[in-house]
Amino acid sequence: MSDIPYDIAVEVLSRLPAKSLLRFKSVCKQWFSLISDSKFAVLQYKHSAKNSPLKILTSNYYISPYSTLRSLDCSTKSLDDPRALRRLNFPFATQDTSKLVGSCNGLICLALGKRCADIFIWNPSTGAYIKLPDHKHLHFKLEYDRDNSYRGFGYDSSTNDYKVIFYVPDIDSYSSSSIDEQAYVFSSKNNSWRRVKHKFRQYSEDHICKYRSIGSLLNETLHWLTNWGSAEDFGSVITAFDLAEEKFREVPTPDLVHDVRGKMCVVSGLGVVDGHLCLVRWISDLNGTQGQGGDLSVGLWMMKECGVKSSWEKLYHIGNSNELCGDIVPQCRAGCDEDEVIILTQVYGDNFVRYYLNKETKVIENLGDFVGTVEAVAYVESLISPHVCIPM
Repeated sequence: MSDIPYDIAVEVLSRLPAKSLLRFKSVCKQWFSLISDSKFAVLQYKHSAKNSPLKILTSNYYISPYSTLRSLDCSTKSLDDPRALRRLNFPFATQDTSKLVGSCNGLICLALGKRCADIFIWNPSTGAYIKLPDHKHLHFKLEYDRDNSYRGFGYDSSTNDYKVIFYVPDIDSYSSSSIDEQAYVFSSKNNSWRRVKHKFRQYSEDHICKYRSIGSLLNETLHWLTNWGSAEDFGSVITAFDLAEEKFREVPTPDLVHDVRGKMCVVSGLGVVDGHLCLVRWISDLNGTQGQGGDLSVGLWMMKECGVKSSWEKLYHIGNSNELCGDIVPQCRAGCDEDEVIILTQVYGDNFVRYYLNKETKVIENLGDFVGTVEAVAYVESLISPHVCIPM
């Protein structure tokens, strides 16, 4: 192996999957040193992000006696494939709740326990992890309002820093003209938490999509779908948090609620596909009951130009199916040619949806023994270490 020029070894090995490279560390000392190098991990990730199939990490909670973490291989064509779904072992995921916070550069952030008291950044490919320091005030608020909180995880290239954010509403009265939101931001570079305050417009009582409070990461900004207004006048807006500036702003959404008469219309999910924000809207006849006889139609919208309301376009009609009621989250694009699909996950339930672009057909599969609420985030397998911040 020593006969292989170092530069060629770097070029070849950096294009291999993370799992293979972990095995190859035992080939020789030179390869062990190379594959263990944090700069090589960044190079390998950049190749994988362009060429390797995505994985989707899923977690269920509330119903099961303990949380279940699984990895779904998006390159497989069916859940019947034995490679499609595998259980992941995280040493601390034996508590009754495991809530996903976000995914970035092959790292997963997750919070464990009823108060989300134990927060980790974890690489599911290598098994490496760090535990974030406690923040007593945050944990106290989460104990009483865990489901009414937004959370997210991302990388700030301007400071070479991984950041975790939770924000929990301080709501004294929904009749007030605005609501004070207090965000808690963790910096891995400083290994500390800080608070960021902001005042939002008045939200409706169900202003948070409780089962999709995971921030969608795009251009180093986290995005959440929120609802505003009253029962008579309401709408949806995307709330964004810039990781570099640590400031909130609003991103316009298309007029998806008020343009349909005589129907129940819900903007149910936000995600990122092909580097663009995507929304899912479902429409149901008011004469039918959601999921019980109503004519349910599901569509996917994409924002072609970041921040420009007029750039929203309806890309696909996912189809009519009562199985798709509730919160449907667009996760990623996968496959190629005739097998190219958009993958979506159902939050409350255990359905997994592949929408075939060329055939304009959908396949709904069941994740099996998942019960209760299912959270999911897309990720790329990498060697990135949660212990070291290396410029990406």
